[in-house]
Amino acid sequence: MAIFPEIASALDTICYSAETPDENNQLVTLNVKDSDLESEAVQEIIDAAQEYFDLFDFDNNFIEYFRKFIIDGQLCWENIVAKDDLEQGIIDINFIPTEAYEFCYDTVLKKKMGIMITSDSLNEFNIFARNGITVNGLYSGTSYDFSRLNCANQLEQDNVIVLPFEQLTYVDSRYL
Repeated sequence: MAIFPEIASALDTICYSAETPDENNQLVTLNVKDSDLESEAVQEIIDAAQEYFDLFDFDNNFIEYFRKFIIDGQLCWENIVAKDDLEQGIIDINFIPTEAYEFCYDTVLKKKMGIMITSDSLNEFNIFARNGITVNGLYSGTSYDFSRLNCANQLEQDNVIVLPFEQLTYVDSRYL
């Protein structure tokens, strides 16, 4: 779509127009409304959210993210955590292009469980997938029935890795 000059120009105009910081020169902020929390607790939440937003480096990446969102209708990042120190929370993010994944569905619950990324896409798009699920991975030893997933065969053959939505920051235009 963006290969046509007129469309590319329109996308540029939309993206540059959307890049409008607030009075504190921030592109993305968290506003807590109608909270019963103490002001110190609200400020702690806002500070933690800002630390998370800083991982996205919106000052340098906003236009690229917004352009991809307009074209693809979705954006996805893997949330990276320190497995040996989960108290640190999310310490980094890893952008995952839409062409690198497909959705993984639970066929019994009939709902999206996350994304599946093929081994080829991991290499082609330089995706770390540090926290991904394989049959012998994150959910091993639990009672989760992998055969319920639409990607069960590929998962068993180690052709894909699954990242559940709990490990992702996923933005879909249908929910805005």
